[in-house]
Amino acid sequence: MRYSARPSLENTKRCTGKCPACGFLGIRDPHWLEEAYSDSIAITDTGLISRNLSLARRIASFLYISLGERGSGRYLDYAGGYGLLTRLMRDRGFGFYWLDRYSPNLLARGFEYTSLGPCRAVTAFEALEHVADPVSFIHEALAAGGTDILVFSTELYYDPPPRMTGSTSPARPDRPVSSGARPSNAWRSGPAYNSIRKAGSTCSRATASRIRC
Repeated sequence: MRYSARPSLENTKRCTGKCPACGFLGIRDPHWLEEAYSDSIAITDTGLISRNLSLARRIASFLYISLGERGSGRYLDYAGGYGLLTRLMRDRGFGFYWLDRYSPNLLARGFEYTSLGPCRAVTAFEALEHVADPVSFIHEALAAGGTDILVFSTELYYDPPPRMTGSTSPARPDRPVSSGARPSNAWRSGPAYNSIRKAGSTCSRATASRIRC
């Protein structure tokens, strides 16, 4: 990764870099994450509920069709925020459990993931772009759920990456710290929903529907 330092808002200087092998964008040493995630949900996130409602429908279809789920499987929503998605999936009859190191569980109380045994899959939505090391995050998520299937979403950028200037920086330094390049044949709108079975190297290569690490 080659890094270049650019000033951001709130007197926070961030060094952004792009991997020449896979196009991954990242920020070196985001030391402000603990402070940024003292509030796990940004007050400017006005689409939180609608996105989760849409996700719940998509995930239910994916689990039913792709994994053959019929109500007996166990699933872990890793980095599950306030527990909204866990609650929605349980309301649909899926055995979802919640885990999040930064956020309190407000909506799925009683369904915290403890020593419950292996899961069929782990979900992690709108999480990868908020961590400094996505590959380590993937390993941690899979290990936590005792599975090799991760269903996740993230936003991909069109290469070349956008210019990181003061006028285009987020209003708060708690917004995404990493992103992957969108290949030319990938989906052209909305988040890329992917499932992976193994996390390996330090770089991710994207295809239209799957990210292989």
